[in-house]
Amino acid sequence: MTTAEALTVEIPTKKDSPRDAGLRDEIRALVNRLPAYDLHNVRRYVEFLVHESQHPAYVAADNAPYDDEPLTDEDLEDLRVSDEDIRMGRLIPQEELEKELQLDLAKT
Repeated sequence: MTTAEALTVEIPTKKDSPRDAGLRDEIRALVNRLPAYDLHNVRRYVEFLVHESQHPAYVAADNAPYDDEPLTDEDLEDLRVSDEDIRMGRLIPQEELEKELQLDLAKT
């Protein structure tokens, strides 16, 4: 199996833009410069990316319509308040929040 064959993976995606097509060519050129002993790791990583890109959450987000709804005055005020909280150091460390909510986000 050639390097190109090993990395040819067809997944249902939106049509490549001209920039994406060029990027695919750049990636192929880089892979072709790799020593043979690295190809297995490259293949495993690309397979991982393909698998992750087909996760229902990613597919839904990728196919979701663009949110062009303008921010409301309430949204803008909430953003202002959160920016002020950050500036004033009114933050809760993740570990403290996990303990309070009885979560372990590191496992998800």
